Amino acid sequence: MTCQEKIHDEEQYLHDPDHGDQYLRLPAVRELLGVKTTSIYKFIKTHNFPKQIKIGDRISVWSKRAILEWIEACKKKGLNT
Repeated sequence: MTCQEKIHDEEQYLHDPDHGDQYLRLPAVRELLGVKTTSIYKFIKTHNFPKQIKIGDRISVWSKRAILEWIEACKKKGLNT
């Protein structure tokens, strides 16, 4: 089974039980951060935000663990997300 078969376009989450991480689709990332899509891509360019992982032609996900670590690093630096 391919990654693309594991996740449908409507799903926001993909769980990786082997690594204990959850992978989030863009709507879930927006919800977690409380920001719009343009802000997420701005964070990628300017604040070392975790880059998305391509798992298909039109499907990208982000590591929830990496995002939470980024949020903690921002708090320590005093950088508001």
